[in-house]
Amino acid sequence: MLAAVVAAVVTAALLVACSPAEASGTGSVDVRAGQDATVTAGSDGELVVEVPGSSIKGEGTLVAKPTEGAQGVEGWSVELAGGAELIGPATLRFKHAFEDGEPLPLVASTSDGETYEAAEDVVADDAGIVVTTTHFSNWFTMWWDDLMEKARAGLDFIYQDAGKPPTCDGEDAVRTAGYEISSDSGDRVYWCLGQGSSGGAGLTVVNGRGYTVAAEHTPGLAVTDAGATDLLGMLSNLIKETPSLPQNTVTLVGPGSTIQYSVDGSQEMGVRLKPSVAGYLVTAAQYAVDTVLEVLKYAGKADMSVEKVADLFEWESCLTGFSSMATSDIETATQASDYFSDAVGTTLGCMDDALKNAGLAFRGTTVAGSLSWLIAGVRTALNGLGAAADTALNPNGYSIYISPPAPILPGLPADLSGKWCTRTGEQECFDAAETLAKYPQAFVDESYPDASTPGTTTFVICLQPDLGDSCSVAGTMLLEYFPAGVAWDCVATQVEGAGWPACTPDYTDAHYSSEPRLVHQYNHQQDETYHDAPPMYRTDQ
Repeated sequence: MLAAVVAAVVTAALLVACSPAEASGTGSVDVRAGQDATVTAGSDGELVVEVPGSSIKGEGTLVAKPTEGAQGVEGWSVELAGGAELIGPATLRFKHAFEDGEPLPLVASTSDGETYEAAEDVVADDAGIVVTTTHFSNWFTMWWDDLMEKARAGLDFIYQDAGKPPTCDGEDAVRTAGYEISSDSGDRVYWCLGQGSSGGAGLTVVNGRGYTVAAEHTPGLAVTDAGATDLLGMLSNLIKETPSLPQNTVTLVGPGSTIQYSVDGSQEMGVRLKPSVAGYLVTAAQYAVDTVLEVLKYAGKADMSVEKVADLFEWESCLTGFSSMATSDIETATQASDYFSDAVGTTLGCMDDALKNAGLAFRGTTVAGSLSWLIAGVRTALNGLGAAADTALNPNGYSIYISPPAPILPGLPADLSGKWCTRTGEQECFDAAETLAKYPQAFVDESYPDASTPGTTTFVICLQPDLGDSCSVAGTMLLEYFPAGVAWDCVATQVEGAGWPACTPDYTDAHYSSEPRLVHQYNHQQDETYHDAPPMYRTDQ
């Protein structure tokens, strides 16, 4: 019998020691009017709630336990359960070891998870802070040293490599067509050259740095997709980057982001990615937006998008002085570090107005001092990065050079080189190299868009100049080029549109608009019906 009693007592003790309530840091105590009550919560006593007996009406239970707000923000739930009510002031003691000079935290409470009320009476003591309140609900404290730690971690992401090597369709085909590409050495930029969305050559470039850089491209390249975020686009309009040559164009490319170009030039062309003042400032602005997002989580605004938070900043007035430096050249790693440190300090300084525009009433006059402490700490962290910063912010650029195929037939675009053949009926082919071998004096006499079929181009090839520097109709070849995406309907174009009685034959069904095509047009129509010609497709891809 004694053994059974002992076993029961031991079992009960084990159950109490491992209860979910204590394991989760919950504290509770019975309360009644006129009797002081204290409860401690957290695995290390992070919260102590003290309620004088005069502030209690009725009887019940005082419960304090960890809780989570939006996006996993950690906080505390404090409530009186049962028949007890809080009718006077109570004290909340939040445990915290302050860093040197660290400001008081931002403290807010909410009973519904949507409306947050700032704590007005917050004072520091040896153990942390003391908050006096007349209501219980969910409480959230944003300690500035925690924000500092997250801000320092954000710097680590900026100094890390980003992105990954891209892949391009049709890489072999582009090189077969005669394109050549080379680049500087290093792994801070990734690229590939293949077929673009229009069927011609296309260059894809990835910024391998953890911050925004400037991509300057020459004529012959055109941006088809910059991969820019709304914030990057907005700041790019505010902070103009000046190209090294007037004919070039500069586009800002975000960390790890991809930019795509069409390749249409007939001479050597290229793009150079290089860190710049504007790039550092855009990166710093994004860093400031991310930091404000962290603050807003503790104020019931965790659901705000990056774009909405960015709109809270008064960028134009805040960045006026710094943006004027966007034309400066960065020549050394030390200059790069200094520029970036100044950019971070400038954009973090813009947070004050952003927080006010967010409607956070409890910021008051303390926020300016708190932000100053944060900015000083971030600058200290930046200065302490030393060689790592020099390596990450190295201002050396990275260039990519593209040489187009040498024109096989004078005046014919490189995209039309190679062999093209029909897929229906008796096979007919066109090969610029073979044509030039057969007619050494051949050249493109003229080219023009075909008004009857928008998107196509007609090339008039003079095979044998029998009229001095031009050709008669007999010595001329007409080629019509259909880019991918351009369809053909013989009846709609030539019968309904041009007034021919019929299309005989009609090769509309032989056109696959998903592919580029060449059509060898008849030099002239020889009777009363329109004679359609079959499309030719590339055979070397």
